[in-house]
Amino acid sequence: MRKILFGMLICNILTPAYAADKGAYAGISLGYANTGAISGRSLTSSSNMIYGFLGGYQFNKNFSVEVQQLDTGKFSYSPDVSGKSDAWSISGLGMLPVSRNSTLYGRLGVAATQTELSANALPSTGARRTAPTYGAGVQYKILPGVAARLEWNRYTATIKNNDNIHQDYNSSVWTLGAIAKF
Repeated sequence: MRKILFGMLICNILTPAYAADKGAYAGISLGYANTGAISGRSLTSSSNMIYGFLGGYQFNKNFSVEVQQLDTGKFSYSPDVSGKSDAWSISGLGMLPVSRNSTLYGRLGVAATQTELSANALPSTGARRTAPTYGAGVQYKILPGVAARLEWNRYTATIKNNDNIHQDYNSSVWTLGAIAKF
């Protein structure tokens, strides 16, 4: 009986925030990252499973601002060099409700990426890069105040060689996540 009452209380607390189409929210995501190429040389993904955390504020049913921290994947540059990158981003989300429970959205923002390299014979080092980020997704309300997301994002990161020349590469990231409004 206590579990039922507790569940009803939680639903009653979350319902007004979601029904109002505005308010703060937080979430998590898991997914897959695919790294691109540097100077025509493909980066080999060594671990594609990624994770992330996000928080945001939805101003109305059509606009939200979101901050996200995301692991954007591990890769190999050569047999002796491997690396990983992480991104912090802030984005605006343009949202288009297509049904009572489904919303399509586009993301446009800026991301700061940090690439770390490890190597036996170090021909390059990690680096930081700030660049535009963009993406698109679909959000589906599964409970009052709780929604699932399927999303694709593009991030640009960089490494630098011993001559201090930066070489950019892109990461395409697919995630499945959940958000809760409060």
